[in-house]
Amino acid sequence: MWDMAHDVLIVADDLSGAADCAVSFAVRGLYTEVVIEAPSGYVPSADVIAMDANTRHLPPLDAARETEQLVRAYGRRPWCFKKIDSTLRGNAAVEIAAALRARRTIDHRAVAVVAPAFPATGRTTLGGRQHVGGRPLEETEHWSRERSEPDAHVGRMLERSGLSTALIDLADVRRDPVHLHERLLERAAGRDALVCDAETDDDLQRIARAAARFSQSNVWAGSAGLAAFLPDAAALVGSRPRATAPPARGPILFVVGSPSTASRVQADTLAIENGVLTVAADDFGAAERALASGNDVLVRPTTTATAAALASVAALASGLVLTGGETARALLTRMHVTSLVLVDEVERGVPRAFALMHNGAPLPVVTKAGAFGDPQTLVRARAALRNSR
Repeated sequence: MWDMAHDVLIVADDLSGAADCAVSFAVRGLYTEVVIEAPSGYVPSADVIAMDANTRHLPPLDAARETEQLVRAYGRRPWCFKKIDSTLRGNAAVEIAAALRARRTIDHRAVAVVAPAFPATGRTTLGGRQHVGGRPLEETEHWSRERSEPDAHVGRMLERSGLSTALIDLADVRRDPVHLHERLLERAAGRDALVCDAETDDDLQRIARAAARFSQSNVWAGSAGLAAFLPDAAALVGSRPRATAPPARGPILFVVGSPSTASRVQADTLAIENGVLTVAADDFGAAERALASGNDVLVRPTTTATAAALASVAALASGLVLTGGETARALLTRMHVTSLVLVDEVERGVPRAFALMHNGAPLPVVTKAGAFGDPQTLVRARAALRNSR
């Protein structure tokens, strides 16, 4: 049934999400690759491949079609993870449905186990509804800025996309493991998706362990929070030495394209550090001169076109820190980077990787979703690239 040469397929709707989800596998010794653009005839060799489907802002039917094609093309491996945003941005519901359709061509009994919580970043699921920082998602800036559903109830979101659902509430999640496993089996009968409450990492670990015993054919659907517990729950073991990256021995380029409050504060904090110069995003000459003089450079593009145009500037940097999935994809694609090899995390949800450039040299890269982290996150990313291992 399965192509056993590879353990896990992850399909994400943007680049930063693909990376922050997949890095949990890399830190456990699995060779993990984030694929930005699969070359013609691409045959994956990594233990874990995380595909950036780039569907966050596509119309729902197009997003579903792309997701289903990727799962059909690369999904004949034991574990399939559909990464969704923990604040439900994008086309999460139709993409889960599409991934499930593709998996059911392998095993018609497959269901989706849906747990979007990411407690480490304040995102929880209670009564089937998403919360951020203890507040209903609908009351936060995430919802007002990128609302894509009528409400933040995960079950209703899935049902609007044609899936029948059942809730595994917090009381069930926190019962003994045998009960939770039996509850999953019982509620899955005749349904398409199981929506799981989770308020802590321990809750997600319980869900992962129970779901790993449930069926390999299922679609795991969640954020980096759930993904962190799949490697241990499924007893996944790497096939080669753990990837390492060299330190950035020269200047670092920081490209902060996310409009989130968190990213704005992080950029302001970085800007006052010694050796960091802030340059207008479209002043390429100034950015190039600053890098050539050995300074780290911070730019804040407001469009993906401007981010992509920074490719000539980025070529002078010895490391990149990229905030916002669209920003990262635009710049790396213009630099002809087709994939990233993941190494470890600067902090939870902030992965460190390297890109193999056309000359074969590894370029250290940190990616970060816009709303993740605290005010010091970019400062820590800078230190991590200087001290890579």
